[in-house]
This record gives sequence, C-alpha cells and structure tokens, in this order.
Amino acid sequence: MSLFETKNDSVLQEDLENIVNYPLEWDNFKGKTFFITGATGLVGASVIRALCCANRVRFLNIRILALARSEEKAKDIFGDLIERENIGIVLSDITKELIVDGTNTMETISGLFSYNSTTKVLTITLPSSD
Repeated sequence: MSLFETKNDSVLQEDLENIVNYPLEWDNFKGKTFFITGATGLVGASVIRALCCANRVRFLNIRILALARSEEKAKDIFGDLIERENIGIVLSDITKELIVDGTNTMETISGLFSYNSTTKVLTITLPSSD
C-alpha cells in the first residue's frame, strides 16, 4: 500500500501536503466521520485525498465514508487509498434512498453533485445525540 494519497502525481501530492500544513484548527476534525458524496468526481475525490493526507500527517483518526455509484471507478480513482482502514466506499446513487451505518456519529453531511446536468448542493445537519 502506498504511503501517499495520489497515484504517481507529485504535483497533486505536494498540493495535498500544502493543504494539510495550512494553519487550520485541524484538531476540530479529530475522531470525526465524514460522508462525502460524489466521491469519484473532481471535488469529492480531492476532498477525500485531502482528508486522507490530514489523517496520515496529523494523526486525526478521521473516518471517511465515500459515496460512489461504481466500485470499479472508485478503485480506479483511489487505488491503494481505499485499502486504508479509515476509508469506506458506500455504493449507491444519491437519487435513491440510502441508509448508512455510522451516521449517528456524524454531525453534518454535505455534498455537491450534478444530476441531469443540474448542480445541486446537499447539506443535512443531524440532531445532536447529547
């Protein structure tokens, strides 16, 4: 398994490292679960790679659930990255009903996706379990 988040793309890997080294309050992400829609799209894949890089560099223990319609496409885009224990591919279509185990640990589900050439934004804020 590769240590890095890209397949032989040193420029993209450098960008990911720069993102992770940016002075954000990264500790706010510690132990969080992220549900990323459009995992095989440009934005979704970039977010997933950045979160994986942050996990590796900053030891954040982030769990990533990546929504994709095609397992084959997800494997092609992410390669060894989906072998990491903190990332799971959820196979479904955003237009279908979806039940994901572990959503009780998520605070917000947010995504950007395109359906029938119309871009839509999905944001769901889940009630706190406290």
